[in-house]
Amino acid sequence: MWNNKLKIALATKDVEQIDKLIKTMPQFEKLQDMEEAFHLLNHAKDFLESLKTETLHSMNKMKKNINYIKSGITFHK
Repeated sequence: MWNNKLKIALATKDVEQIDKLIKTMPQFEKLQDMEEAFHLLNHAKDFLESLKTETLHSMNKMKKNINYIKSGITFHK
């Protein structure tokens, strides 16, 4: 059940649901469920790291744009 919810959250790129599921990860009874959860968690880690990288890239672009705009502003008194 938990694995299926995480699969859905990953497929829909629902960061809040991924976070919630990671925080409430159950104890698994079967080795197969543990292995699947392991692979899903690795996928979640990769996805979240890619979001972090994209966010950092976007922030750097915004900083460059802001600096460009500021450099072009002249005040006339």
